[in-house]
Amino acid sequence: MSLAVLGTADKEPISEDLMQHLKKEFEPTYAYLGSIGFANVYE
Repeated sequence: MSLAVLGTADKEPISEDLMQHLKKEFEPTYAYLGSIGFANVYE
């Protein structure tokens, strides 16, 4: 699973700890999106 960070603002790198936290938090959302056909939309 990859986590896409979208938007138009200037982006700064985020820490590995924060990325892992966000992946865990959004895992159910990405699983649901995958189940309805949006698995690879943001890759």
